[in-house]
Amino acid sequence: MRTLLALLVLAAALSPAAAAACDCVVAEPEPAQAFAAAAVVVDGVVIRSSGGRFVIEVNRTFKGTPAPRVTVHTEASDCGYRFAPGERVVVYAPRVGGRLEVAQCRAGARVRWGTAAVDAEVKALLALGDGGR
Repeated sequence: MRTLLALLVLAAALSPAAAAACDCVVAEPEPAQAFAAAAVVVDGVVIRSSGGRFVIEVNRTFKGTPAPRVTVHTEASDCGYRFAPGERVVVYAPRVGGRLEVAQCRAGARVRWGTAAVDAEVKALLALGDGGR
């Protein structure tokens, strides 16, 4: 029985999923720190997602120039974000090399998705400032 358990643990540790998991050491910032570091902070719905970038139809802009849509780039690695069209998100995106970028290991980036998480994040953003545009 111990041998079987040891083999299962070893197999799990060597599996491609375990080897490919994002394991950065950058801690996700709190909302106030992410807000300060971001070029753009928006609440919206993903309308397109492919090839390491997603387009968000903006419901509310908390920071940056209001626009009906924003394009955000993410890493193609396991540290990048993957969203399906129709998902509601709040994105704090720093500008890197002239484009908006988020990744789990990107300093200053913060992303929330799912109704409860987005609603809580919007409340935190409202408490931080002007209520968005």
